[in-house]
Amino acid sequence: MGGRVHACVQGATSDHFTFNPASTPTTPLISAVGNSQAFAYHAAHGTGAITTFPAAGSPTCLCDEGQQGQLCDNYGNNCIHFVKDCKSEAEGGDLLFQDNPTCNSVQYSGGLKCCKHDRVMLDADQEAKCSNCGDLLRYHMKFRFWFQEYTPATATANASHQNLERVYYQTEANAGEYDIPPAFARDDVPIPGYPNWPADKPTPGTHCNGTCPDGPDCECYHELTYRWPSPATRLIYAGGHCHAPSCLSMVRTRSFVRSFVGALLRHRLTHSLAHSLTDA
Repeated sequence: MGGRVHACVQGATSDHFTFNPASTPTTPLISAVGNSQAFAYHAAHGTGAITTFPAAGSPTCLCDEGQQGQLCDNYGNNCIHFVKDCKSEAEGGDLLFQDNPTCNSVQYSGGLKCCKHDRVMLDADQEAKCSNCGDLLRYHMKFRFWFQEYTPATATANASHQNLERVYYQTEANAGEYDIPPAFARDDVPIPGYPNWPADKPTPGTHCNGTCPDGPDCECYHELTYRWPSPATRLIYAGGHCHAPSCLSMVRTRSFVRSFVGALLRHRLTHSLAHSLTDA
């Protein structure tokens, strides 16, 4: 069953909507379906959008933007949707190749994007209000710095100190975070972000040794890398930083490609204990 909707591009009055693909290429849409032919409250409804792009000399196609994955508060308000700037292999990253759930709100299984202003991050059965939440919390911070006086360079001696330029890279590049998925899916426990993943196939980024997934010698880890060019660089100090409690190691390597020094940061992590292959 299908249908066709006709509408004038120009609104009849200023109170009517005017379609202008050049300035408003996306139009919000509310759709609903009824229970029967009798006029009554609809059986289901949902929001969406139609996207129009101007094509000179040809009709304008109404396009579907696809799934958006709205993230809302407990009351269904203040919803957001997003697509992160996850890097491909050609750009040095692994997140796009691994189809990591952090890259878009459709697959998103939780993280920093859920933390918004005035959003209470509690379970449904926890009380959101407390008697002393309005109390003023005062605290003090004390810093102590050690330094050496700088001596400028002279005709016979170098300066006492050199600038140490700081370069900051993340294995997840511009995504800000990433998921460590369970190594294998279970029939009764789907993997957030990978809802239809095959049961006996390791999830993207997973490396396993032994008889997996159920063997007693099965051991798995998740690996994420990021590669970037760093020509003519002398490394004085490198400090790794890992937030995940399951972090096993961080490794920096170098490779010479086309006269450029390529730096690679590898992040190796165990899988969450909540998704271990054997019962505790």
